[in-house]
Amino acid sequence: MYKEEYIRNGLSMYLVLSLSSLYFKNYTIFLLSLSYTPPIRLLYNSLLRLDPII
Repeated sequence: MYKEEYIRNGLSMYLVLSLSSLYFKNYTIFLLSLSYTPPIRLLYNSLLRLDPII
């Protein structure tokens, strides 16, 4: 039971990490260029807070 849950959680974490790494590879420069403006920064912080829920 515990082993199955652990494997499932590991697979989902791996999927999330690979997808987020692809996303960040494409948008890192874009986000960095925009992160200096306050509204974008607030939006980015709220997105970071929402990450664990997703």
